[in-house]
Amino acid sequence: MAVPARAVVSPPGPGGAGDYATNIALQLARPAGQPALRVAEVLRTHLARSEGVTCVEITGPGFLNISLDRHAAGTALVRRILAEGMRYGHGDSLAGQVYEVRVPFEVRAEVLADALARIVASQGGRVAVHHLAGAQHFDARPLDHLDAQPLDAQPLDAQHLAVQPSPGASEPPFDDSEPRPGVSEPAFAVSEPAFAVSEPAFAVSEPLPGAPGPLPGSSQPLPGSSHPSQSPRAASQATRTAASPATRIAVQRPHLNSRSAPTELTTPLEAAQPAGDPRPTAPPTATPTPLDLRPHPAPEDPTPLGLDAACWALLHPAPHDRPRVTADHLVQRESNPLFRVRYAHARTRALGRNAGDLGFTAEAGGMGEEGEEGGHAASLSLLPLLADYPRVLATVAALPRAEGVAAPSRLARYLVVLADATLALLPVVLPLGEEKPSAAHRARLALAEAAGTVLAGGLSLLGIDAPDHL
Repeated sequence: MAVPARAVVSPPGPGGAGDYATNIALQLARPAGQPALRVAEVLRTHLARSEGVTCVEITGPGFLNISLDRHAAGTALVRRILAEGMRYGHGDSLAGQVYEVRVPFEVRAEVLADALARIVASQGGRVAVHHLAGAQHFDARPLDHLDAQPLDAQPLDAQHLAVQPSPGASEPPFDDSEPRPGVSEPAFAVSEPAFAVSEPAFAVSEPLPGAPGPLPGSSQPLPGSSHPSQSPRAASQATRTAASPATRIAVQRPHLNSRSAPTELTTPLEAAQPAGDPRPTAPPTATPTPLDLRPHPAPEDPTPLGLDAACWALLHPAPHDRPRVTADHLVQRESNPLFRVRYAHARTRALGRNAGDLGFTAEAGGMGEEGEEGGHAASLSLLPLLADYPRVLATVAALPRAEGVAAPSRLARYLVVLADATLALLPVVLPLGEEKPSAAHRARLALAEAAGTVLAGGLSLLGIDAPDHL
């Protein structure tokens, strides 16, 4: 008898029981030549022995109703997150899918396109970005070159808000190759650059009227430049951080300043593979799905906020909402959502260090008795949020509809809710006073570390650092 390709499991209908129900016995009855109730009895014996299953009942003509052990399900979830690390929530629902995103030369559209590319890559897809010609923008520098250290939360004066001159051939104010302060290790460890430029950043088939000389990407050098094809500044911009260690994307990205000509960014997996790479190239993909990305533009230059706060300010609101570009994103207070998210992550890392000083480590298990004050309730509120993280990332599959475009905003708002639930758990993780570390303390520490892993992974997909010390 052939095994069915899929089994449908859903919440039980009228007359059902337990947490889930399935009609798999009805599917197998005809091929097996047995009554559905007989097949259901055989399956119930096997399912009842499965980990995390407390009860299996048969209802109606042969429906199997399954009840789960919530503690066992929570333990399995925490173990999965700790095992997968920052790859938890990644999938292949968009494998082979390519989105052709057309963006204007505007800072919020650029940041949104970058975040979408990371989230799409986490689901196995790819993004090809085309920059529209003749679009107006106010930003003189790409956000890639903001200083790693944001400005203090001081009133913004005219000097801070002044648009910086075009970078030209001078040295960049920030070197992407150097580690960011406050980060002990990169969000994703990769053995080779995930973003590599195999060709000039962009090519123009015809010169623009009145252009003073060859455009970037041409074979002739610019006036006053000693490099015929690419300057060290452009070369340093080629390497970007990866959205996922399993997805290697080559991105051809121009300066935001080069707004006078149409440009194209592509992400072929083949271009990212070095010469002699034994791994097979990606199979041919379907025709790219077009998407015009036109969020509400930023009201002012976000560069004084620093890279992390600027990205948050532009991504947290829905794409159709007007973003707030203010110094409120820099204050280290509870009123700042970005601070709460990063603080919750830093506290989970600090708990691991404190637990080591007390002589115990994290171990997934029961979180405590139901009547226990604080710990049990905080654990129950946090577990569903952690289980919902893959679904939040998978909403990007709705592209090119507005629901998919809003995936970065939805992720940012999810991280705020997760951070608040994590902060509620932290006071009951470590033993107090003369209390000895117990299995419940080890389980809560494992849950806190799992929450910190999800917070770090979500921030990295938004292009924001998650420091271990804050």
